[in-house]
Amino acid sequence: MTVSRSSDAAISVVVDPGPPPHTAPWDLELRGPLDPAVLEDVLGELASGDPGRPGWQHRLLRHGPDHHTLRFIQRDGAIAASVVGRIADLLTELLVIDRPLVPAQCAVLTRPVRHRYEAVFIEPAASPDAGAVREALRSVVAAHPQLRSRLDRTGGRPTG
Repeated sequence: MTVSRSSDAAISVVVDPGPPPHTAPWDLELRGPLDPAVLEDVLGELASGDPGRPGWQHRLLRHGPDHHTLRFIQRDGAIAASVVGRIADLLTELLVIDRPLVPAQCAVLTRPVRHRYEAVFIEPAASPDAGAVREALRSVVAAHPQLRSRLDRTGGRPTG
């Protein structure tokens, strides 16, 4: 199961390799909301890429609700740098969209997850009538007026 890493609140990560030659425990200072399931998903994703590698020993230290330190213990500094950097990238990964969301879309995303689909692919047995498809789309747009707005490419504002 894939755990969504997107969040309404930003998380920042500061990597602290310790003093040279970087053999001390590597630390990731995490600022922002941290979901333990997301962290386990990220660590599992990295471990699944290399089954011969032993599991990464780590400790999660909680300093407050939005402040944590993730400490790694690894002997090889070059490998640790790569893994810790990848974890930082995965935890701060942004939701990829080519334009800002309108308020109605933001409201849908903040609802509790039940059955959310980002895309639906329907393959009918026979080719649908073009007129029927147009009429169905008109009905959807009439029921959801935010779908009629266009976004200004420069400012990302709905133009109507």
